[in-house]
Amino acid sequence: KNRFLGEEIREEIIERIQMLVLKYNIPIVLAEEYFLPVYYGLNFIDYGRKYFTFKKLMKLFEKPPLSTEQVMHPEKYYRPDSIDKPTRLRVSELDKLFQKSDWSFKQREIIGEFGFYLWFRGKLEKEKSLMYSDGWGGDITQHYENTKSSNYAVISFSTWDTIKEAADAFNGFYTYFGNLLGKSKMKIIKNEPNEYHISFAGFDLFLKSLNKNLLIVYGFETDLT
Repeated sequence: KNRFLGEEIREEIIERIQMLVLKYNIPIVLAEEYFLPVYYGLNFIDYGRKYFTFKKLMKLFEKPPLSTEQVMHPEKYYRPDSIDKPTRLRVSELDKLFQKSDWSFKQREIIGEFGFYLWFRGKLEKEKSLMYSDGWGGDITQHYENTKSSNYAVISFSTWDTIKEAADAFNGFYTYFGNLLGKSKMKIIKNEPNEYHISFAGFDLFLKSLNKNLLIVYGFETDLT
């Protein structure tokens, strides 16, 4: 009798995503990027309505969720024994590294768990994308552009809740880039369980997991990488 309206809307969202993909040939990652924030937002509110008072819900306006992780996993926001706040990261030393190079800083952002999910989703199925992005603890991602070639490069540093989840994310990106590059001609510089470095088409891809941390460097020349 007391079925939440959000449940019905979430069901409709899933149907719309499927329709866009099947009928209009919209890439799944674009359809999900557009609709899933509403899906997770409704689920977040419904979770609060089920377990907490209206007064507590009104505090959302004073202290909103700090990350997409908290929205995707409402217990990490609402429940005192499960609260999981994101870790703030800094990469100030990177600015010095590029001062004498042809690369200029363009943008700094925090991708978040949902952003990592979408990143994986570009080449992987939904279940694996959810698994590889689960356990996100914080990230800082910087974008660069080469002033001579206009090539684009990314450095992303992230931290994860456990060593296993960092390793899972590493494996996820290993698989993602493998699917992305396909049979491209590449030179394997290093291929170990926690470090992967290849060179192809004039630029490099470097992945490294260390304890709970993950580093992704994509698009620079070999010497700079």
